[in-house]
Amino acid sequence: MKFSFLTKIFSIILVLLLMNSITFSKVKSFSWKDFKYCDLSFNNSKMKIIKKFGKPKQNVPEYECGNYATGKKNPDYYQLIYKDIICIGNDKEGFIFESIILNDNNYIMIGDYRISNKTSKNEFIKHFNDLLLTYYSKEELLNREVIQLFSKDTDDCAEFYFKNGKVFKFNYWSPC
Repeated sequence: MKFSFLTKIFSIILVLLLMNSITFSKVKSFSWKDFKYCDLSFNNSKMKIIKKFGKPKQNVPEYECGNYATGKKNPDYYQLIYKDIICIGNDKEGFIFESIILNDNNYIMIGDYRISNKTSKNEFIKHFNDLLLTYYSKEELLNREVIQLFSKDTDDCAEFYFKNGKVFKFNYWSPC
């Protein structure tokens, strides 16, 4: 059976579209339970963090709003500050990773996906494509310097900052 020229073109386009859809991840949601840094989960005791990273500097931030705002409603929160890491929390609730600068010696795991300073924006978008397209258009994603992964369990998110087309920083964000 002979195929017409248009049938061949249609077949090629169909195959390319199918290959393209297969390469995109089917990640539909993000949970802090899947977050790991240096074999630690997202939420840890102060003792666990100190055992892993050593003695930190401490700071009491003055946040006006968000999950770690200072005030009468919230227990006293403070930060554990290291060279490339800031954790925030208190002795009762534990501490979360608030900020991580990625360098050649560290990385973040979300499930089985490794995010390092070598992870390109395109790789990141490709992996989290389905989740990100819930919040952003493809054009927006390519032009953003910060991409947020919203948690399925809570109203906060993981922010990933990009410089020169690569991930360089993670930041925790919570709404006011």
